[in-house]
Amino acid sequence: GMRAMKAIMLLSAVSLLLSGCSSAGSAFQTAKRMDTIPAYDQFLAEYPENEYAKEAQFLKEASFYNESRNQNTNESYDAYLEKYPNGFFVYQANLEKDRLFYKEVSLKNTIEGYGEYLKRYPKGLFELEVKKVQEDLIYFKAKREQTLEAFDRYLQTFPVGLYVQQIAETR
Repeated sequence: GMRAMKAIMLLSAVSLLLSGCSSAGSAFQTAKRMDTIPAYDQFLAEYPENEYAKEAQFLKEASFYNESRNQNTNESYDAYLEKYPNGFFVYQANLEKDRLFYKEVSLKNTIEGYGEYLKRYPKGLFELEVKKVQEDLIYFKAKREQTLEAFDRYLQTFPVGLYVQQIAETR
């Protein structure tokens, strides 16, 4: 009688619970298969407290970062950094921005451009290379101009530079 009824109710509650879990699991697998931001958004809207929610959040962020990488622009990395200021790919996004700026600066190949790079990325990926090229540019400019001011600019910027000896010999 009553006991059998309670057992049936308990069993149906348990099976409801289990089917809820498996439907969340299959919804998560579907989102992963689609691997798009809208798919993860939909999963998170339907199952915000689910055991897969944290992984879905991470995969959504990874998708966003991959879109940024595919576009490979300052704007795309800025969009990622704005949306995920403490995200998993912040370091990588900043390295990519460094790389893009270096590429831009090296195409211009100007003393001012390299100075701007060093201001923006004082410990950047290309810091040493930039300093070397900048030193060459400043020295060869001074050599072309053959003025005291130009040589002084070099010596003030690079007091222990590669060309200090050549400058001392021309004075």
